[in-house]
Amino acid sequence: MRAYVFVSIVCGGLVPLGPLMADDLEDCAQSHHPQLAVDGCTAALTAHWADRAQAAAILNNRGSAFVMLDEPDKALMDFNRALQFDPDYGRVFYNRGTVFVAKRDYAAAIADFDKAIALDGSHMAAIHNRGVAFEKTGAYAAAIADFTRVLELAPGAVYAFINRGVAHRKFGQTHHAIADFTDALRLQPTSRAARRNRAECYEHAGLVEDAVADYKVLLSSDPEDRVATGALARLNGKN
Repeated sequence: MRAYVFVSIVCGGLVPLGPLMADDLEDCAQSHHPQLAVDGCTAALTAHWADRAQAAAILNNRGSAFVMLDEPDKALMDFNRALQFDPDYGRVFYNRGTVFVAKRDYAAAIADFDKAIALDGSHMAAIHNRGVAFEKTGAYAAAIADFTRVLELAPGAVYAFINRGVAHRKFGQTHHAIADFTDALRLQPTSRAARRNRAECYEHAGLVEDAVADYKVLLSSDPEDRVATGALARLNGKN
């Protein structure tokens, strides 16, 4: 059974910094120019003026920029150093957790998201991404609980409906999965991930007409969709 997981795994972003070393700090907070951010943060760090909180923020920013430059190992080094300066920096725990997810170190990711959530119980992104990590490890009930919490905080979070549907599906709860994908499509009718998952759930549940209808929608928006083409050929033979 194929699962199409919509994952929102992004770093917590670059944080604005204090007034000292204005040019370097402005560069250090350039979320749209990661190399400029790396250079600015490095210059700010080498100036040796920052206090512990400022150093942690600068290292968080540079680590986030390294993530955007696809240099996860350098990002981890900066996040680790940031936590040495500020052991209760929730944003860094979240950011480091996202890197661990990307590196498929799900146990480490869950531990970091736990810490981020302990510091901020409404940290929706950390709760969501912990759910992703739980789902990847086969802890489907825990994943469903996290995605449900996200939807309590943000009832319109399409990605949480899709991910919860995937977790329900893998947990063998097909009808709950269909309900989640239907809610996702209600909010975002063009979501191919939600529609494909729902089509496959319909097929698995023996609801051939409903599956055919969803596969036809997929094919109408992408005539080159080989999965939908093959599914329709297979299901039309059952009618």
